[in-house]
Amino acid sequence: MSVAADHGNYLVTLLETTEDDTEVRSYSNPTAKAEMVEILGNDWDARHLTGDFELVCRMVEEFYRTGDVSNQWLN
Repeated sequence: MSVAADHGNYLVTLLETTEDDTEVRSYSNPTAKAEMVEILGNDWDARHLTGDFELVCRMVEEFYRTGDVSNQWLN
């Protein structure tokens, strides 16, 4: 699990490995505008970012407890 933060925007990703493939799961924000936002010098689609710090904390806690994050949050 990786969390990058800059100016109140959070990019949360999870690298998931299966028997056949490796997949990067990320947060999806359907209400965000289709624009690019800079986080730590890289541009990211705003639809993959959240400004909800409490949500990020819940995802990190779930990952810590279970080793995974619900598909409800990362898909």
